[in-house]
Amino acid sequence: MDLRRLEYFVAVAEHGSVTAAAAALHVAQPSLSQSIRALEREMAVELFDRRQRPLALTAAGKALLDPARKVLTDLADARAAVGCVVGLAAGWLDVAVLDPLAVDVAPAIAAFRRQHPGVPVRVHGPRDEDDLVRHVVDGRCELGVTYLPVEHPAVRVEPIGRQERYRIHGSDIRTRHSEAVVPLLLAGGGAVVAGGYARRAAAAGAVLRRFDPPVCVQVGVVSQPQHLSPAARRLETMLRAYGVDDFSSLQSR
Repeated sequence: MDLRRLEYFVAVAEHGSVTAAAAALHVAQPSLSQSIRALEREMAVELFDRRQRPLALTAAGKALLDPARKVLTDLADARAAVGCVVGLAAGWLDVAVLDPLAVDVAPAIAAFRRQHPGVPVRVHGPRDEDDLVRHVVDGRCELGVTYLPVEHPAVRVEPIGRQERYRIHGSDIRTRHSEAVVPLLLAGGGAVVAGGYARRAAAAGAVLRRFDPPVCVQVGVVSQPQHLSPAARRLETMLRAYGVDDFSSLQSR
């Protein structure tokens, strides 16, 4: 079985269309379509219901999806293991990061990329904590950076730091949309922010206040340790070393 065909199959299943999958993989749409058709001929079964939009997996497609992901993950592990011998010079790494924490983990990821330029890091933005855990459990990502607690029997959770939350005095308005946080603060609205967003808001002129008593949240790395590639283990170590920005230097005003 052609591994590239499996990669294309998983991409179409995750993106819901050949067009989106081709764009994500940077391949020509006709080539991707031909590969999917070839895989279906090889397996003598249709994998997608093409009458639906977005494309839906048939029963056979659903049965193939998890094993295909595992094959690709195992292949990535093999490549990364070989790359580790020569200093992590090959492979790739998928990491899920909650959007509010993206600013805080960027230094660790940037340092990893400087040390291992041959290992691209693909950062996924899950919808919420539950979606992040699903990214790790189903093999789409090796690591997930999220707020704690996380309770799931299939994952290991390792704290890497904590963040204090700050508020706009006298406001009860909140937003979950990261791009709206700082502009909303500067426009006179309110929000609850932490870490890198607190630092950005203060630098932009917003007045932040601590809760009394302080309100802190734990941040941690979620993984399936038995499936971690050498690259993932290295980044996990760097995330622990760098921690997260808790903006502890902010003074109450």
